[in-house]
Amino acid sequence: MSNKGNRGNARGQRNQRNQSGLQGNNGGGCRGGNKRSSFWSMHTLQQRGRIDLLNHFLGLALVVVLLLSLAVRTKAVGHPVHSTTHESSMHTSLSGVAATKGDLVFPLNEEYVRRLGYSGMTFQQVRPAVWELQNGVHIYSSEPYGAEIKGFAGATPVFIAIENGTIKAVVALPNGETPSFWGRVEQKGILQQWVGVRLKEVATYAPDVVSGASMSSTAVNQTIFLTLSHITSIQSAHAYGAMDWNAKTIVALLVLLTGLIVAFGFRRREYRTALLFLNVLVLGFWTGTFISISLLLNWLNNGVHLFSALVLLLMLVLAVVLPFLGKKNYYCMWVCPFGSAQELMGKLPVKKWRINPKTMQQLRVFRMVLFLVLVVLMWLGVAMDWVNYELFSAFLFESANTFVLIFALLFLLLSLVVHRPYCRTLCPTGLLLEWSQGIRTKRGKK
Repeated sequence: MSNKGNRGNARGQRNQRNQSGLQGNNGGGCRGGNKRSSFWSMHTLQQRGRIDLLNHFLGLALVVVLLLSLAVRTKAVGHPVHSTTHESSMHTSLSGVAATKGDLVFPLNEEYVRRLGYSGMTFQQVRPAVWELQNGVHIYSSEPYGAEIKGFAGATPVFIAIENGTIKAVVALPNGETPSFWGRVEQKGILQQWVGVRLKEVATYAPDVVSGASMSSTAVNQTIFLTLSHITSIQSAHAYGAMDWNAKTIVALLVLLTGLIVAFGFRRREYRTALLFLNVLVLGFWTGTFISISLLLNWLNNGVHLFSALVLLLMLVLAVVLPFLGKKNYYCMWVCPFGSAQELMGKLPVKKWRINPKTMQQLRVFRMVLFLVLVVLMWLGVAMDWVNYELFSAFLFESANTFVLIFALLFLLLSLVVHRPYCRTLCPTGLLLEWSQGIRTKRGKK
């Protein structure tokens, strides 16, 4: 027993010495080790931060170069959506006109005289871009004055007939607007609303715009007003370049502000649900404002007016800048009206499908491959119209393509059982926004 006791005491003493040694190390040498470890951890985090920031910039540069190349290609091929106002062979010279922005104008002919309501009357050109009918009515072309005003896809020139100081008729000239958008402008009577307006009333006249075709209708109104202002030397807040603070613009800006507040400060479920409804009802159905590839290509080809496209520009800025501040996929998750509609459908109490990660990854690869194939086809001058058929345009249901409406409905139904199926498996705009946030690394992050 004594031997066993001695051995036990010896083991106890050794354990005490070992513990005291460890304590000594922790109290001395490991302090320096912890400091070095902390330093290297901070250095590693900083290095990763710089790499992620560089990754963001490289991804954004890649997307910009891709869009620029597509814009140049669509313009070179002469794609209808991005074409110039009309063929050069249909113009006559306008040399020597001080007010002219360009040197070409569409000539008045018998067909347009008839459409203006003066069938059979003779006419003569009295000044560049001005014709006089035999009864003293004057016809003005907007081209010398409104060439820099762009709609969704370019300028929207018109002929204006003025009789005894009153607008008698307004007729659109050939333009490059998307047919569905322009059809909505004509259907809603944007041109006809000017008929009967006296020139002395133009300075205070506030014309309507079309929901879902606001860029086209706003451009028409600005073109007409600017033309009349050159005729009568009118100065007004409605002149081109002034901000039009209408109800739709103000409410859309408030919705974007609400999205920022909810995303950064009030991330409760009920607040997010309310925001999703606002995105669908206001940004989707009421104002028809959303980012799409066709919109970006039109801006690159035709330029963009700061004030008339303020809401869309703010959307794009948020989509590009906030991922640099840690809010990845901000536009898709917090703004996009079609993504919001899918998420709302997914909140309904329907049993969900479970898709395994491998299948989901294959679907993401399919989206990327499909997009690259479509891009190559555009570069080859084939299938140029696909950019006009993103499902966002389903919100413009009065002028949307039947194909778009059907597929939008199918994806909304699929959203009952699959979380945001269009966003995750097909959306080309969402893919571009993902790429703009950086290229995926091996550890699966961006």
